[in-house]
Amino acid sequence: MTLAEQLQQEDRNEGKLEGIQENTKEIAIKLLDEGSEIAFVHKITGLSIKKIEALKNNNR
Repeated sequence: MTLAEQLQQEDRNEGKLEGIQENTKEIAIKLLDEGSEIAFVHKITGLSIKKIEALKNNNR
């Protein structure tokens, strides 16, 4: 694999990770909007309590 191909692969992997993180955040927001407890959202999404509290306080 050439260096250019390796860099392209790294960019794709980085993009996938960002997409997964954004999707997880959206799931957390939906759970909070439905009235789920912070501990439950943490258990389901794996997001930190601090991040979930920020989402709950509309610091999205």
